[in-house]
Amino acid sequence: THGRPKRDRLTRLLRKELDPKPNDPDLAEEAGKLFLDQGQDKLGVYWLDRALARDPRRAASHRALMAYYERTNDPAKAAEHRRQLDAISGGK
Repeated sequence: THGRPKRDRLTRLLRKELDPKPNDPDLAEEAGKLFLDQGQDKLGVYWLDRALARDPRRAASHRALMAYYERTNDPAKAAEHRRQLDAISGGK
């Protein structure tokens, strides 16, 4: 199945890579996106928020959260991430 490589990557991230580097925003962002892809929204949002806590200018994390909040009909939170993206890109 096509979901297996993502599940395997998520397992490896959680068991091997995040443990020695729990504050790595790249790993947290990747875990968050993978959790969202797997339909585990709460964990996805948790890890994306964690990535942004470490590095508030992570455009990919803001994009992923904006898309999540648009999909789950939370326009206020989606708009907040859109504003953050605009600020990062200088309003372009």
